[in-house]
Amino acid sequence: MVTKTCCILIYLCLFILKMQAQSGFVFKYSSLNDEFPTSIVETSDHGFIISASYGTFPASYQILLIKLNKFGDTIRSRKIEFAGGYSYISNMIKLNNGSYLGIGEKIYPDGKIRMWLINFSEELLLIKDTSYMSNMKNVSQFYCMSDYFQRVLVFGSGTLPNSGYYHPFILTVNQNLDSLNYVCYNPPQCSQHVYSLIEKPDSSGYLMMIFGKYIQQTYSFSQILSMDNSFNILAVDSIPRDLNLYLNSKYINKNRLLITGKLTDNSPTRTDHLAILNLDSTFQVVNEYYLGPEDTISYPAAYTNLDFVNPNEIFYGGTVNFNIGTIFSNMPSSILLGKFDSTLNLYWEKSFGGDQYYIVYTLTALEEGGCIIGASSFNYNTQTQERDIYVIKVDSNGLITSVDNKNPESRKNALIFPNPGNEILNVQLTCQTAEIVLYDITGNKILNKSIGHGFNSIDVSNLLPGLYLYRITDSNSKVQQDKWIKK
Repeated sequence: MVTKTCCILIYLCLFILKMQAQSGFVFKYSSLNDEFPTSIVETSDHGFIISASYGTFPASYQILLIKLNKFGDTIRSRKIEFAGGYSYISNMIKLNNGSYLGIGEKIYPDGKIRMWLINFSEELLLIKDTSYMSNMKNVSQFYCMSDYFQRVLVFGSGTLPNSGYYHPFILTVNQNLDSLNYVCYNPPQCSQHVYSLIEKPDSSGYLMMIFGKYIQQTYSFSQILSMDNSFNILAVDSIPRDLNLYLNSKYINKNRLLITGKLTDNSPTRTDHLAILNLDSTFQVVNEYYLGPEDTISYPAAYTNLDFVNPNEIFYGGTVNFNIGTIFSNMPSSILLGKFDSTLNLYWEKSFGGDQYYIVYTLTALEEGGCIIGASSFNYNTQTQERDIYVIKVDSNGLITSVDNKNPESRKNALIFPNPGNEILNVQLTCQTAEIVLYDITGNKILNKSIGHGFNSIDVSNLLPGLYLYRITDSNSKVQQDKWIKK
């Protein structure tokens, strides 16, 4: 009897510890500035360092670093400013010595650009600050990685003084940030935007994913550049399915490569999906999946949208109802996250938000399971050209399960799209059954319909253009309500 009781107590203790390890949170950072996150790294104590840009839209930005503990409490923050100009960090990595490296740029008043490398400790104390003159007039984004040879590769794309096109570049430094090599590729008559550079499994070179044609004769508008260890281009291959924008990549094993990107379908109405492909060693599609609802524009996260610690727990995410024309949209959007196994079977697909305009910038898979997502939120009813930092940590089931319940769960059971809409009101339902009721602005009930799990399409062609309120009640009496606009 004693032994059985001890076993039960041990099980309960392990369960509680696991729940604490898997706890989630919602973290918000708001000021009078415009702020958005660019990168998130997990620290040795399972806390987080967030890099962000803060300032005034469209160009006057500086660097903000925030350290959180594993429960989302702010431990410390630090602003790093470039006096006389502006600056940003677009990517962070952890170095072999346990410190952290932020990669970005300094922009001088005369428009000159220097690559900026900032080495700092887990306590956000500055260790080394160095910069390198660039021959670029403008850089779209910087990224970095550490390779088998303990080199740090800084890469991206920028415009050259004699060209208006964007071209790939790679800066190589050692762990002390001393420059080793710089190469810039300058093919003619086309821009190439770089979003990913990965090392080959046998450490014989690298693969660079570009949006744009390095070789004009190939069909796809996105391509894979295969390089040796000196960054000479050995081969150019097309990315299948013509994926574009924010192309992330990662090897599952030596024979399987994941690539993510946006897939556009213009028939019958435009749909942009979050696409993820599993490719073999010849870059042929073995498995594929497409996240996001129909008749809606969904974009992968702009900086990092693909990550995993365990190849059977792959996280991929972005923004649903993305407004291509502006970052300050007056329509609601949602944070979308999917979890897959190594053959792209979907475990679950979750959406968060839907009450403001969100843009997802980065996500990071966590050592203890789950994922942390960095986004911006814009309340179009109260803000003008000013975003806030919005960070969600979810457990391996995609749930925000804060132990102390100080942060409410923001996951929604239903996603309404498009919004604004027209003849059809679509509802993507994550629970089994629910009821949707639509009201006009005077409070009159004009529609009442039962809906089921997955995609539901409701004909609203008989409704007049205007503002409507909807109320969705699921089988557990959980209520979700908001507004919907018919154009």
